[in-house]
Amino acid sequence: MYAATCQVCQDKARWSEEVIVVLVFAPGLTKPYPLIAAEGYRYCIGGSCDALLTLVRRAVASHPVTRSAGQWTRAIVLHADGSGTNVLWKGSGTVAMA
Repeated sequence: MYAATCQVCQDKARWSEEVIVVLVFAPGLTKPYPLIAAEGYRYCIGGSCDALLTLVRRAVASHPVTRSAGQWTRAIVLHADGSGTNVLWKGSGTVAMA
């Protein structure tokens, strides 16, 4: 991990491992839809930062299939080191991580 300033919370941040794929679950999808990261995306893992939610929102908005599938309900963010983060949509900007 490396140190830099997070563009979401403006804090000196700790960063996740590189994101490889975001699996998106939404009512209009029959199975999770994989969004493959084109670059070495990482997100701030410090405190109560919304960087992970921002990453998932942007990923969903960037693809026509997920954009038209309705509000996403869950996403699984998979990292280069084999770990993953489960993200549950709770509405109005709130995200829960499991």
